[in-house]
Amino acid sequence: MHFVTGATGLLGSHVIAELLRRGENVRALYRSEQKKDDVLKTLSLYFNDASKMMKKIDWCKGDILDYYSVINALENVTHVYHTAAMVSIGKISKKKMYDVNIRGTANIVDACLEKGNIRLCHVSSIAALGNASEGELIDENCNLVPDKNLYPYAYSKFKGEMEVWRGIHEGLNAFIINPSVILGPGMWNSATAAFVERIDKGLSFYPTGTVGFVDVRDVASIMYELMKLNITGERFVVNAENISYKDFFMIIAEELGKNPPVYKVTKMLSAFAVMADFFTALITGRRRQISMQAMKIASDITRYSNEKIKKWLDYHFISVDQSVKFICEVYKKGV
Repeated sequence: MHFVTGATGLLGSHVIAELLRRGENVRALYRSEQKKDDVLKTLSLYFNDASKMMKKIDWCKGDILDYYSVINALENVTHVYHTAAMVSIGKISKKKMYDVNIRGTANIVDACLEKGNIRLCHVSSIAALGNASEGELIDENCNLVPDKNLYPYAYSKFKGEMEVWRGIHEGLNAFIINPSVILGPGMWNSATAAFVERIDKGLSFYPTGTVGFVDVRDVASIMYELMKLNITGERFVVNAENISYKDFFMIIAEELGKNPPVYKVTKMLSAFAVMADFFTALITGRRRQISMQAMKIASDITRYSNEKIKKWLDYHFISVDQSVKFICEVYKKGV
């Protein structure tokens, strides 16, 4: 039995689709009946009878923060894909993010150790990697050194990895993947898919940074392929391409037939945007959506190596162009 945490998220739902496509028995952890609709939408992209495929899933209601629900969910499980995580750039929901990304991961590790004979794939992030030497690409050997300037999401993913390494030291059969920015259709109010809607409605500004991108289908496929290998105690950067946000936005705009953003987000403009967001949140009562840390990250030039995963799996990635084309096609259909 293959068990997926974070099953109703973008990556989790695609891992389920990959496992079903491969003919595996799947158990999925979920918290809300309503969120299961997102999985149905994902499956409808790849299967003619998505409703039939949904019935093949052994749905298990629970929460990774509840150790006993995790233990119960692992009955007869041999493989665990831990995709559950809370993503937040800045200081928003810091305590909850630490709970989910650190304590939740510790619960998964401890439950796998207690059950025994379980293989774990832990989904970390490029945020948990350190910096490379000047002119070099960031890879698996770039270890993060936490300090007071580290933003909370990166710290939470770093500490989550530490829980997995602890488990490996105690005998857990596990490995870690560090995906770059994941591209995928659906869930348009979150992650990079939100940029599609923003550009469709008109977006004038672009960040000046560069980052790595990878298609969600590649991440799911690589997780499954690595599960089949006899490896433990390894981590893998999963990244298709390094491109600028400007070029990324231009690709989306071209696919949608819209005008691309033309103005750079300068330091002064960043400060103004953060201040405006602060006062809007103060007046409306909604959570803040922009932070100076987030604006700084979007202006950084970061590039990631995918040599290790290509060497181990001889893997060929979906290009960012192809990924955006697929996402925009789904968006236009209103799925």
